[in-house]
Amino acid sequence: MCFFVFTGIHLLHVFVSLVFLGFTLYSIKQFPSVVSKVGLAENSASYWHIVDIL
Repeated sequence: MCFFVFTGIHLLHVFVSLVFLGFTLYSIKQFPSVVSKVGLAENSASYWHIVDIL
């Protein structure tokens, strides 16, 4: 039972990170000249790698 709970939690985190990365890519493509998008890209990449480590 514990395995399925942890797998479900991991799936939720992967799904959230994919949505966050998709939003980041969409935002960068819509407004390519905005420099403030660098922080958004860095944060989403950091979240993705933390989910990968877990």
